[in-house]
Parts: sequence; C-alpha cells; structure tokens
Amino acid sequence: MHRLPRAIAIAGPLVLASQLPAAGSSGAGFEPWWVYRDAGASENHGSWTNIIPAGAGEHVRVDLADRSDLSTEGTEVRLDMNLTGAGWCCGIIVASEPGYWGDRPGMGFSLRGAQALVFRARGLMGKERIRVKAALSGDQPFGDSAPLPLDSGWIELGTEWREFRILTAGRDLSRVITPFAVIANDKHNPSGRLTVFLDDIRYELPR
Repeated sequence: MHRLPRAIAIAGPLVLASQLPAAGSSGAGFEPWWVYRDAGASENHGSWTNIIPAGAGEHVRVDLADRSDLSTEGTEVRLDMNLTGAGWCCGIIVASEPGYWGDRPGMGFSLRGAQALVFRARGLMGKERIRVKAALSGDQPFGDSAPLPLDSGWIELGTEWREFRILTAGRDLSRVITPFAVIANDKHNPSGRLTVFLDDIRYELPR
C-alpha cells in the first residue's frame, strides 16, 4: 500500500472529477472495503484468477507482491499483458471465488450502499491505456446483482501514481462476484504489450 500526497480523478462514465481524500484513505463517513490493500493483507477480498479470454493465461502475468517502487513501503499489483499473443485483447477479473463466473451457486459480496470504487494506477513506460470494470456477470443466474457493469472508460496512465474514482451510488451492489477487473486491447495499445501497476483498490462503504 502506498501513501502518496497527490490524488486526482478522471472524467468519464460513472467517474467523478473532484478533490479526493488523502492517498489510501476514504472520505468522511465512509470506510474502505478492500479488494487489494497489500500482499497477504487480511482485509483483501477476491481471487485474481479469472483471465480473459479463455486460454490466455500465459499472456497475462499477475504479481500480487511486486516491489518495483522502491520509494515506498509495501507492495503493489503488477500486470504484464501480451496482447499480440492473446489475440487482440486480454484482462484479469477478480472473482469472489477462484474461477467463479456466476453460472452456479457460489459466494458473493454485499457492497450495498457503496459510494465509489477507488484505485491507484501507473504504467511502466507511460501512455498505457486500460479500462477498469466491476460487476461484470449480471447476465449470469448467480452473478452480480447490477444488470450493467461499472465502467471507467479508457484511462491513459502515466509513470506516476494517480488515483481514480468510479461512482457507484445508486447502483445495485447487493451481490458482487466480480469486484474489480482490468482489460486492455491492441487498438489502444498498438505496441501489443503493456505493464501496469495497481494499488489501494477499495470500495467506500457507509460507516
């Protein structure tokens, strides 16, 4: 987990551009529900197991304990994506259970009342473009309760950490089986490869 003084947001679908709380914290009246706080943290939720498309596992590398940023303590998530090898796009979905897509009964998280999905991101080289989503399995019989996914739109990353916030107020998050996902494609990343880092991934829930 990184404690950085600068925090910004992007404009886009379900995203508010405004002054954000201090790095790694939640706004007044809210408490964090962590997808990822630090490697091995007891507060973490979900499994980083669902790689898309099917069969692209060798083209998406996930390191949940990366320490590339020597200027800070703690760990971050590192994603290395080979879009050329995977076809034209690939990504990783955090699931409530390993390999779970909502096609059968299984565990889900209740995030009722959540106001925002907040995360930090940076790229290895800069100009990497990713799309963050959540609640992707609304079309499955035991999937997410939200009929449509949360969606950041396309985000262009720099080499410095930035904080992003996707508004979730008013969305039905009474059952969430896919609390976080990252995808990329070759249209937005013509080099065919990218490395991105993620940290402090959390929902803001009412206290």
